[in-house]
Amino acid sequence: MAKSTISKALSKHPDINEKTRQRVLSAAERYQYHPSWIAQALTTKKTRLIGLIMHHPGSGFFIEIAGSVVAGAGGRGYRITLDFSGDNPETEREILLDYRRRQIEGVIIAPSLKDSAAMLAASCGDMPYVIIDHYLQETKAPFIGSDFRKIGYLAARHLLELGHRRIAYLGGFSGYPASRARRAGFLMACREFGASIKTGWICHESFDAAVGEKQALMLLSKYPELTGMVCAGGTLAMGALRAARELGRDVPKDISIIGVSALGNISAVSQRPQEIGRLAVDTLFRRMSGGRVKPRQIVGIELDIRGTTAVPPISQDYKISRTAARAARARTT
Repeated sequence: MAKSTISKALSKHPDINEKTRQRVLSAAERYQYHPSWIAQALTTKKTRLIGLIMHHPGSGFFIEIAGSVVAGAGGRGYRITLDFSGDNPETEREILLDYRRRQIEGVIIAPSLKDSAAMLAASCGDMPYVIIDHYLQETKAPFIGSDFRKIGYLAARHLLELGHRRIAYLGGFSGYPASRARRAGFLMACREFGASIKTGWICHESFDAAVGEKQALMLLSKYPELTGMVCAGGTLAMGALRAARELGRDVPKDISIIGVSALGNISAVSQRPQEIGRLAVDTLFRRMSGGRVKPRQIVGIELDIRGTTAVPPISQDYKISRTAARAARARTT
């Protein structure tokens, strides 16, 4: 049998009838033959690879997106090349240039917070891409993400409906549009319920768990009257939970904590990351095939109430021991 016939049979070329194809496949299985991926890519001009670039590997939100993307791509016969930019635009640029050299067919990316639409477009060149999570103003690429203002609003409203009125807000990077939007939603809900929020109850720094712990230690030691905390990220909520336990505050009996896409038993606003991943894959494949795509898709959010929120205690006059307060101040200085 000619090499060209074998090659066409393995690649399911329409010139080969089913009987011949089955003969070739049986022989290939008998001799444990596997076609060269590189040779096939050179012939078809398709690597059957798509890229996925995210900030950090420790986020439960991004882990769930990755799982959904892998499943969606696998169902189409594609594999994922996964990279982390560390929120560094230069690292992101290097990854994208490498993708283009290796002829990655398309990429799903959570862009750096320091990115611009023009910077990302230049790095991707003619490689199709879809943006998730962080929207870039003036981008021409399709975006799949959440309504960040609604996230902050829904988290705050949950605590307010339980009866809380003394609520702190732990935000991420103050310059991050999603952080500003979540804070705006939080304040909107508080105004609707007549809750007066002190300026000192609002903190911004980053999304790290250690930062969440530091901020919560400071807030709970300085403002013992607080009964609730809205955290703009899952890792911030984990840090706040550690701080409350360190100070001997029972969660949720003494202090209620709600996060965003949090893991474990932490109550949260779910951004439905699996749906974001599914839509991102669908949109990317449509774009790769030249089909029409929606420029912006906002995934609905929902409350995921677990074990860290409850009605506030009757008394809000808490007594934190001098030893615990001293330890908290030492941690935050």
